[in-house]
Amino acid sequence: NPAHHYLHALRIQHVSAQKQAPSAIDFLGAIKEAVGIERRMARAGTSGALKDVVSRCVGEYNRMVTKKSHRIETGIKNMIMNLLRTNDEIQGKIHKHYDVYPHSVSALPLDILQQDFWVPGSTSRCESSKFQGKGLFREILTPSVETCLLWVNRSTEDFKRRVTADASIKAKKNAQLDEENHILLHDVC
Repeated sequence: NPAHHYLHALRIQHVSAQKQAPSAIDFLGAIKEAVGIERRMARAGTSGALKDVVSRCVGEYNRMVTKKSHRIETGIKNMIMNLLRTNDEIQGKIHKHYDVYPHSVSALPLDILQQDFWVPGSTSRCESSKFQGKGLFREILTPSVETCLLWVNRSTEDFKRRVTADASIKAKKNAQLDEENHILLHDVC
C-alpha cells in the first residue's frame, strides 16, 4: 500500500526525534498524504468519509509503531482532524510559526490545536445547553475560515511581540495563552 510509505516516514521521524515529538505540521503532512492515497484507493464497501479514512491511517500507523509512547493517541488524532478541516493558508501560517518557534513552546501548542473551538464550521460551542434554541448564538459561535485565519494571525503575532525566537524556553512557556484565553481571543476575532 503506497500510503504506508508516508506513515513509515512519520514513524522514522518520531523514533529518531531527540528531544521533541513531531509537530502538528509534521503529523499533518504525513497523514494528509496517506489519507489522499487511501481515498483514491478506497475499496468498495469502505467509507470515504474523512474521519473514517483518518482513523484507518492512524490505526495503520499505530500498528507499525513498536513503542507505545510513539503512538498517535486521541488528542493528536483530534488535532490532525482539526488541521485537515482547515485550508492550506491556515496550515501554512502555523507551519511558518513553527519554523521560528518549536511547537512545544509556541503560540499554538498541540493541546490548543486539539480543541475544536477554532476549526471552521465547528459547532461544538454553540451546541452547549445554554445556547440551545438561540439561532443567533449558533451563527456567532460557529467559526468561519476568516475568523480562524484572524485567530491564527493574532495568536502568532501577539506571541512574537511578547517573546523573541531566541528567548529562553521558560519565557516562551510563560508567554503561552491557556485554553480559556485562546477561546476569548478567538471570540474577539
